[in-house]
Amino acid sequence: MSHERIPGVIWENPIKHAFAETLAMLSAESCLKERENLDHIRELLKGGVPIVLTSNHLSHADAPVLSSTLRRNGYQDIAGRVINILGIRIMKHPIAGFLAASYPHIVVWPRAEETKNDIEEMARKRYNNTALKAAKTALELGQIISLFPQGGRAYSTVIEKPINPRDLVYTTLVKGTNIVPIGQWGLEKILPRKKWIPRPNTTFTIVGKPYPVSEIVQSGHIIPTQKEADEIMLRVARLLPDRYRGYYSEPQNQQ
Repeated sequence: MSHERIPGVIWENPIKHAFAETLAMLSAESCLKERENLDHIRELLKGGVPIVLTSNHLSHADAPVLSSTLRRNGYQDIAGRVINILGIRIMKHPIAGFLAASYPHIVVWPRAEETKNDIEEMARKRYNNTALKAAKTALELGQIISLFPQGGRAYSTVIEKPINPRDLVYTTLVKGTNIVPIGQWGLEKILPRKKWIPRPNTTFTIVGKPYPVSEIVQSGHIIPTQKEADEIMLRVARLLPDRYRGYYSEPQNQQ
């Protein structure tokens, strides 16, 4: 598939992509729920509405399994538009880096990945400024941006701490954006931390109802407030079984 060149977007390697899709199919017996919301996403895309996916993060297999699940259920058109926002560390991992290069992505330098000197700090700013511009252009061209706003995989299966609002800045780049919450589980057993070989497991994906970012984030907020970020993540958590919700288990935890 040919793609329009967008500075900062790294398109998939076709050979790696085919291999990764096969690996995902063999590793994950996927169960997709709430398909009607995917049909709604199709209609929004036809109308030129920008779409940002927000999902919990359990494993380096999250993005490949989501793509494979969509394709196997007849949503190749949606899967083919997705561009993942990925941290720089993942590119250094022999397995995760391979999987990342198998799908369209934009590399960022997360705040959790500390810089060691001024040169690295300048590199961080360059990466992240490029990423913002690339994501904005991609959304304007009808691509879908996929976020894992936890800032990294959970060390346990739960969402361990409140989301940093800066990780949701991609939701406000383009006016009229709709957010789609996605809940995934079972993937933590496919590619656990410190494991190199994927293990077969049943996975579950629930696609939530799309909603305008303006429903939560006030006009003029380039970066959502903490309360707004918490509400965005609560909509993800509500799609998950209780044992995965962690910090977002109880709404009263949010101040």
